[in-house]
Amino acid sequence: MKNLSMLLTFFICSLGGFSQNMTCQLPPCIDTERAFSVLQEKFSLTAKQDLAFKQIDSNSQALTLSTEIRTFKLRHKTPRIGEFPQLRRPKWRKEKVQLKASLKDRNIVVTLNATAYNKRDKRWHPVRSTGRYEGTILQGAFTEILEGIQGSVIGSSMAKGPAGTVKLKNMELFTITGAYITFDGMKTLVIDLTDNRDATYKVSVPFLGNVDNICSAMKAFFSKFTTRNLKAEVPHTYDYYWAYAVEGEIMDGMHQNQVRAALGEPDEKIRVNKKTEQWIYHTGKSTRKLTIAGGELHIPENSD
Repeated sequence: MKNLSMLLTFFICSLGGFSQNMTCQLPPCIDTERAFSVLQEKFSLTAKQDLAFKQIDSNSQALTLSTEIRTFKLRHKTPRIGEFPQLRRPKWRKEKVQLKASLKDRNIVVTLNATAYNKRDKRWHPVRSTGRYEGTILQGAFTEILEGIQGSVIGSSMAKGPAGTVKLKNMELFTITGAYITFDGMKTLVIDLTDNRDATYKVSVPFLGNVDNICSAMKAFFSKFTTRNLKAEVPHTYDYYWAYAVEGEIMDGMHQNQVRAALGEPDEKIRVNKKTEQWIYHTGKSTRKLTIAGGELHIPENSD
C-alpha cells in the first residue's frame, strides 16, 4: 500500500504550464464509491464558490473531476491565484487556471494548474500553487469520509474526555463520530472517538513540525489508530505479552503487532535483510530504534 507522501504527477498539455498535486491516501475500510461521491461534493463546492468555475466534468468510471480552463484579466498586475515567478519588471495581464481531482490506487489527488501571461515578454509563465484550494477540498472530503470508521487505538494516545485529559487504553475499540479542523491558537485536526458506552473522546493532531497539511495529519492519526484486528494476526503463543502492550510497554520477544499496539506505527521502517527491519520512532527531539527480526522484537541485553 503506497504511503501518504507519494505524489502522482500529471502534466496538463492544454495549459502548457505548471501543475502541482496534493495527494492523500484513503483510510482503510472506506469504499471508493462513497469516497468519490464526497470528493465530488467538496470539489464542486470549492470550484464554484471560491474560484467561480461554472462547469464541472465528472467521470464516475474513471473517478476523475475537472473544471473548464478559466482565463481572467488581472487587476493591478498582481496574482489572483498562486505564487507568480520572479521576473524582472513583469507586466502580468492574464491568468489561466484549471482544477482537477482523481481517485486512483486509493489516493485522492487534487491538482491546481495555473499560468500567467506577461505582456513584457509575451509569454505564459507557470504559477506555483499555494495549496490553499487543494487543501480545502481534501480537508472537507476527509473530515466527512472519516465518520463511521471503527477501529482501535494504539500507541497510548492522549485525548480529552468527559473527565478531562486521559491516556486511552491500547486496543480499546472506538467509532469515529466526528472530524473537523479548529484554529484555536493553532490549526488542529480534531477527531471524536466514541466507545461502546457512548463516551466520546477528542484526539487532537496539531499542524506542527512534519504535520503541515491534512494528508500528514491523517498519517499521524492513523499511526495511533488501526482498523486491523491486530490480535487475530498474532499466534496464541504470544498471549503473555498482550498485558504489557495494552499498557504501552514493550518486551523482548513480543510479536511485532504487539509493538504496534504499545507504541503505534513506526515513523520509519528500514529493511536490514529479508527477515529483519529496523523500526524508528520519533518523539520530539528523541529517536527510538527497535529491531524486528522474524516478526519479533529483539532487544539487546545491554539495552536500557
